[in-house]
Amino acid sequence: MSILAARFNQPSSPRSHFRSGRRGFTLIEIAIGAIIIVIIGIPAMTLWQQSQGTVFRSRLAILSAMAAQEEIEEYRLLARVAGYDLPGLSHDWEPVSKHSHMLAFLTGENKGRYTLADGNFDGDQIKYPKVYERIWTKVIVEQSRTGLVYPGTLFVVWQEKGETITDEAARKRPAFAQYEFHLVRPVSGV
Repeated sequence: MSILAARFNQPSSPRSHFRSGRRGFTLIEIAIGAIIIVIIGIPAMTLWQQSQGTVFRSRLAILSAMAAQEEIEEYRLLARVAGYDLPGLSHDWEPVSKHSHMLAFLTGENKGRYTLADGNFDGDQIKYPKVYERIWTKVIVEQSRTGLVYPGTLFVVWQEKGETITDEAARKRPAFAQYEFHLVRPVSGV
């Protein structure tokens, strides 16, 4: 028997594998490498998922704050209009992109009485981004004790895809954010 044949018939151990000069990995080395990759990969994927959730919630918080600010500022502008029914601004859950009291005010019976800075207003200038379709608000404007200051609360909720806000479960869901504000009527003759 030749030396080469005797060498191949010997059972090889992991130590003799490296000394023999053969290239490649044994099955045990591959299994250990895969286990190490999995041990490192699972926490990394968990961290990535958590960071994606945090980014989503942060974006949602910013969008809801912007939507609330826009709606409250709209109400503050309307409070300066004499005779506007401020408690009438209260509404149940509505999408932000579907209602605009200011738009209705400027394009309704008052069309032509008020103009924007460029003097050219047809109502199409006020458009919300598509993501606003999923932000819903609910406003409660209370009666004023003095006739000048009207306290109000604005609730913001994020509508999940496929969910309808008219479902009882969605209506009872707590708001994502809640903002309190005051509408002040100007004192005439001052």
